[in-house]
Order: sequence, then structure tokens, then C-alpha cells
Amino acid sequence: MGSKLYEVIVVGGGPIGSVLSTRLAQHGLRVLLVERRSSFTPPFRCTGLISPRCLKLSGLGKEVVLREIRGGYIYAPNGYSIQVESTTPKLYVIDRPRFDKLLIERAADTGVDVWLGCKFVKLEDNKVWVARHGSYTTVTGRLIVGADGANSKVASCAGFPPIRNVLIGLQTVVPYRPKRDDFVEIFLGRSIAPNFFAWIVPAEDGVARVGLATDRIAAGYRYFMNFLQARNLQPQSVRSGLIPIETRRRFVQGNVLLIGDAAGQVKPTSGGGIYPGLMATKLATKVIVRYISEGLPERYLITYERWWRSTIGSELKRGSLLRKALNRLDDNILNHILKVLDHPHILRLIADYGDADYPSRVVRKLLPEPAVWLQSLHFR
Repeated sequence: MGSKLYEVIVVGGGPIGSVLSTRLAQHGLRVLLVERRSSFTPPFRCTGLISPRCLKLSGLGKEVVLREIRGGYIYAPNGYSIQVESTTPKLYVIDRPRFDKLLIERAADTGVDVWLGCKFVKLEDNKVWVARHGSYTTVTGRLIVGADGANSKVASCAGFPPIRNVLIGLQTVVPYRPKRDDFVEIFLGRSIAPNFFAWIVPAEDGVARVGLATDRIAAGYRYFMNFLQARNLQPQSVRSGLIPIETRRRFVQGNVLLIGDAAGQVKPTSGGGIYPGLMATKLATKVIVRYISEGLPERYLITYERWWRSTIGSELKRGSLLRKALNRLDDNILNHILKVLDHPHILRLIADYGDADYPSRVVRKLLPEPAVWLQSLHFR
């Protein structure tokens, strides 16, 4: 058993952990990045849909883009659908394994010590215990960052309050020929995916990523199988995992800081965590660099949490309110809402102002619209 000293130890080599490590190393900090994977296979539940804004924020280019998405079909519980189409790409379907691999390679090239195939075991003050090469090793860091996902072991070891509002997400890959290869398909309804939705996203040619998320944790697999069978889709291996849709009450405790899914920094409207997590890396970097370089006390780290909650966190809070409102709607109301939205002017507003990273923007545009309210008066 050996011991090494770092200024920052980041546990979790997904996009958020890799980008944060790179940013810190660019400021001259000694950083260790610990990642349990030894190779980059597709993540269990990531659909690989990100906005052009998010791709730019990652620092990578279109080498990771498989497909541009310009619109989508949204299906009501009764099968009625609307079509939303933009003149410009709204989303990219990315090669997620390559995305992760390039980000972690960039971290290493920047000077980060990257330990692949290394499992976080426990935390004792400034010491991190890891299992590596068949034995236990301790490493010491002034700051420990948990970027290890929704089931964060770092958070558990450090005594952070748990995230209670979670979904079960399930996904598979199937042979599929979409109506349009630049459209996604979204399926709503309590009978399909209670309190969330199902999706079909075209990926490589002739292949789609098909998934479903719901808050019915125990019944998630059954809902997913029903969805696939109803559409005669033959799944390959099904991957699943928890998706947090609320932020933790705290991101910082002592010398431990949480980021990304580990902090619950996930959009409640879509379950996507890459954009809010990448935004968090910008804020965290400023705070961590000053904390280390100026030798500030641990209480200064709470600045990161305050900044995050007042910026991107405020959008997630609005998204949470929207998600709660949607969850109160039964299938009859959802059927009616999609008919109300199926109006040329409204569809154009959705196409123009729809934003995967800031969904509240399109809601603010739609609420004052007379067409929405006039058609709603006909609902019985």
C-alpha cells in the first residue's frame, strides 16, 4: 500500500469529472482522476442527445456527432401526434463512448493523473482508498470531488443527504428505420411511462436508441417491455440505472464537493445531466482554484453551491415546477393538450424557442398565446 499527495482528487471519469479535471490542471493544480471503467463502453442509460451549446461547452467538435436533430414527433397517450420542426439543428446525437474517451484523454494530455480501472472504496478525512491492480492504495488530497454519478459512493461516505426523487431509466438499441432520420420520437402517457416519457432516437444508420424512464422503480422493466412489444421492437441487452431529478440539499461538506449527477444537477424535464454538469465545472473551477491557491478555509467552498443555485440551478428549479405540473395531468388532459398545441403558430413558437437546456423559455412564450387559451376552452 502506497500513498500519494494531490491538491484535488476527482472520483468519476465521465464527462463532468473529466472536464473539471482538465480545467483544474490548466490552472496548474495537481489533479488525480479516478475512473472505475478500464474501457469506454456505452453508458447504461445515456441517450447521447446534447445541444450544440453543450457540445461547445465540452470543448470537443463534431467528430463525436453521429446525427443532427432538427425536430421530433410527440405522441399523446391516444396515439395523436404533433410534429415540431426547426430550420436549424436543435440537438446532436453523439457517440457517447468516444465522447467520454476523448474527454478523459484530453485530461491526461493536460497533466491530470488518470487511473483507469480504479475503484473508489472509502474516504477517511483527506485520504481516499481505492482498489487498483489487485490491491488497495491510499491517495491524499486537499479537496475530494465526487463526480461518480447518481449512486455516488463519495456522497454516501461523506454523509451527504440522499437524493430521494429519482427515476428508473432503461434503454436498448434496436434495428429501426425512422420516418425521418433527423427527428426524435417522444411518447407520453401514464400507461406508457408514468410521470415521464419514452423515446426513440435515431443513432447510427438503421439503428435507434430506445428508452423509457418512470418513477415507478419496481415496475420500470415491465413498462419498458410493454412499450417495445407494442411496437414490435426487438431489444438487444437492456441497460438501466437511476436518474436523479432533484438536486441534493448540499453540494459541499467539509473538504468534499459533489458535481454532476452526484449532486443531482440534472434537468427534471428531460433527465439530461451533461449540460448542467458542464456549467457546474465552470463555477467549481473558479472556487477550487482560489481555495487551493490562496489557502482559504473549507467554508469558502460553499460559494460554488451558491453560485450554481443562482445561475443554472434557477433554471432547474423552474424545470422541477414544470415537471410537477406535468405529472399531475392524466392521459385525457395530455391528449387534449397535444391537440391544442397542433396549431401552425404554436408549433412555430415551439420550434423557434424550444431549448433542451432552458425549457422554461418556450413555456414563457406559450403561456400568453391566445390560441392556447381559446382552444383550451373547448375541453370537456
